[in-house]
Amino acid sequence: MSTFVTNAKNENRDSSRISIEKRLEEILKSQNAALENKQQCDIINHEYANNTEQYSRRNNIRIAGVPEDQDRQSSVSVTQKFVTLVNSHLGIPIQPYDVDIAHRLGKFRPNSNRTLRNSMQRYWHPCD
Repeated sequence: MSTFVTNAKNENRDSSRISIEKRLEEILKSQNAALENKQQCDIINHEYANNTEQYSRRNNIRIAGVPEDQDRQSSVSVTQKFVTLVNSHLGIPIQPYDVDIAHRLGKFRPNSNRTLRNSMQRYWHPCD
């Protein structure tokens, strides 16, 4: 009788172990599916962020070596300097309202000229 009881206990353990293994397998499958879904979402989000960043850079212009740098130079004065440079040196007629924002990059250092960064209101195509 004791062997019968022992065999019954072993069968119960085996069936419990098998049901636990099946449950773990189901959990792993669902977690793998969720991980694959997250990875696909991450790829899509990365592509979107990259496209957005590239699109926003399209309207930016940087000009180095522009003199008359000052500490705490206003955006209005940098915009006016940029408009004057583009009109006189490049021969492209633009107005201050064509510039979204203009400022100097980096920390002010005497006897050095910081780069101008300008963001235009719209993308200028050569055919415009």
